[in-house]
Amino acid sequence: MATQKVSESSPLTFDLTSDLFSTLAAYQQKLGIKSKSEVIRFAIANYNYGSFRSDAKQHRQISVRLPLKQKNALVRLAKQKKVSIGELLRAALESLPANPADLDTATQTSIVEAMKKKPAKKAAKKTVKKAAKKAAAKKAPAKKAAKKTVKKAAKKAAVKKAAVKKAPARKAAKKAAKKATKKVAKKAARKSSRK
Repeated sequence: MATQKVSESSPLTFDLTSDLFSTLAAYQQKLGIKSKSEVIRFAIANYNYGSFRSDAKQHRQISVRLPLKQKNALVRLAKQKKVSIGELLRAALESLPANPADLDTATQTSIVEAMKKKPAKKAAKKTVKKAAKKAAAKKAPAKKAAKKTVKKAAKKAAVKKAAVKKAPARKAAKKAAKKATKKVAKKAARKSSRK
């Protein structure tokens, strides 16, 4: 039996800040190490993970609705800056004052007015949706009745077809039986005439 070769390493991909990447490259260059992987292996082997405390902030995922124009502009900007849309949104949120009361009066007023306009649109959309549902509900019984009528007509047509098909089949069976009896009778007559 051939022995299986066990893989000694496995690829791992992760993100580094540009500062950490520079540090990694500096270690590699100054110590004359062949690859960045060796520097990473050295760092892992010598780090005390017992004292590790995560300084990462807790994240929450949310979904928001944006006008298409604004969303498309964000997508273009993210490609241009080579960052994620989330990073742009976080930067925009971080630029806001911590306390909304710190906003100037004109800005507060414009935000409040913008919020007042949107619920009116939503209410109108809800009314339209409700009306459409009611209309669809009224049409549904008529559609069901029409479907039943069509199904009944189809069943009747199928029954008629089957009856029509059975009649010729019966006639054909009778003809075949008659032919068979005639053949048998002829053979019997031939045999008796030979004797």
